[in-house]
Amino acid sequence: MSATYSVNIGTQFETSRKDILSVLKQLPDNTNKLISPKDVRDAFLSTWATSPFKQTKTISGIEYIGLDSGNPADRDIKEKIFLGKRSYGNSDILSSTLLNSSDSDIFIYNTKSDSVSQDSTKVSILSGTNSTLYSSAPYFESKYNNDKLHLNIVNPSLGQSPINIYSNTGRVAINGISFPTISENATGAVNGKILRYVGTFPNGYLIWDDTNVTISKLGSTGAVTNIYGGTVSLNGYELEFVNSNMTSTSVGGVPMGFSFSATSFNGGKWPLVEVIKKILYPKVGPSINITATSSSTGTIYAELGRTSSVNVKWNTTIYPRNADEYISDYLITTRVNNGSETPTLYKGLSFSGLPGASFSGVASFVTGSYSSTTKEYYTFNATDIWKPSRVFASNYPTGFSYSSTASLEFVYPVYYGFNSSAISNTSTSFDSVISSLSKYIGPYPGIDNSIKLNYNGTGYLYFIYQKSEFLTNPTKILDPNGFVIYDSTSSSDGAFSGTYNGLANTTINAGGTWTRTPTTPPKLGGSWVVWRSQYLCSYTSTNNKFEFKF
Repeated sequence: MSATYSVNIGTQFETSRKDILSVLKQLPDNTNKLISPKDVRDAFLSTWATSPFKQTKTISGIEYIGLDSGNPADRDIKEKIFLGKRSYGNSDILSSTLLNSSDSDIFIYNTKSDSVSQDSTKVSILSGTNSTLYSSAPYFESKYNNDKLHLNIVNPSLGQSPINIYSNTGRVAINGISFPTISENATGAVNGKILRYVGTFPNGYLIWDDTNVTISKLGSTGAVTNIYGGTVSLNGYELEFVNSNMTSTSVGGVPMGFSFSATSFNGGKWPLVEVIKKILYPKVGPSINITATSSSTGTIYAELGRTSSVNVKWNTTIYPRNADEYISDYLITTRVNNGSETPTLYKGLSFSGLPGASFSGVASFVTGSYSSTTKEYYTFNATDIWKPSRVFASNYPTGFSYSSTASLEFVYPVYYGFNSSAISNTSTSFDSVISSLSKYIGPYPGIDNSIKLNYNGTGYLYFIYQKSEFLTNPTKILDPNGFVIYDSTSSSDGAFSGTYNGLANTTINAGGTWTRTPTTPPKLGGSWVVWRSQYLCSYTSTNNKFEFKF
């Protein structure tokens, strides 16, 4: 309100409203008889104007008690109003921020002593003449809790003491949901009626409606509609399937001997949709395959004692039943004979696709170098069980659902070709001869099978193999024209028979240990079977395949 103003200006009753210090200064002890009637009037008007609550009146003259500045030119008090104690400790309750920018007009704070908790401000509302009820009167409360201010409307009175939110003609809304009006309640709030929301939020509202529903009112597009009951029936038939008899044959994902008992679906009955899903969507495991071939031979055989590059190919076809069943982990491992498996550097995660979709890959590895006949295994491991905690560490991870294994077999080489030097059973030229020969990397063919090798050149014809690896010796040797040049049943003649320095089934004990590295000449140990023709011969055409039958 204005600090200073005057009333009755220009009359003998003119009076000025002043601040309190100005009034006190103009009211001395009056020892010199200096106080004038105007000083008294000014003091009275200043005292009356200082109190904002006073008897006032409207423009039309109706009196009431309200806020009035008393200034004829500006009787309104356009300031924020605060009810409660002014400060807590040495701090003002109202800050400059609240006073200058807050949208609030009236503030209420407690009047408690500073020594007690300040977390609650209650405004109780009294009524009636029974003062014994006033201690439990309804109240509004602002309560501080966990850095938040809660607004509570409380009626702690005992007995049936409700809280009513009432609008005589309009609707009452809570969180934007409008409830029926008084007139709608008068006709609609009867036994058997329910509250139903009509319209679209926030423009809709609740009305009293019948409990009877029709198909046209059951559920809404895009929303889930649930119907619950101990038994839900349609035209007298249950919508859940129960049959404790075992199935007599397999149908889709339902195996023979399966039953749909009353507690077999998660402890309850089988919904019809789940029965259909079990039939139509059986769980089919993935089809997985892996192959391993030596890059030098193009077969599953590699030369013993020499490291070799191997190509590993894998292929997987999946048949998922649902989105959660896919190849979530896969890993290729290696293993020598029956030793422990170790993971390779190739691994993968999360493959999915349409039923029948495939994914494949190729990786190259370097084999070990072995001094005795052995196998190296490559295993493709896959799982459709998601395990986010799986770690591909130095230890082989367990828990894979499916696997397929391919092997690479290491064998002694078979030496063949022409050389002008003659090896005898006591010859020391064994190493130098075989170093000039070609090599066939393959297994012992077995009885009634043969090995066909292409010879081209001039000299003695050689066919040499490791005795420990070939269980039998050739029974016949045929030249490229199909003529038999050796027959085990008639050893008196033939290119490998007689006493003309020909060697048939002659064992050479090379001595030492079998070793073979890419950077050194062959060092042959053990016993080798050497076949050498009796005479020098020559075959120089492009198709000189000799056949060695066992």
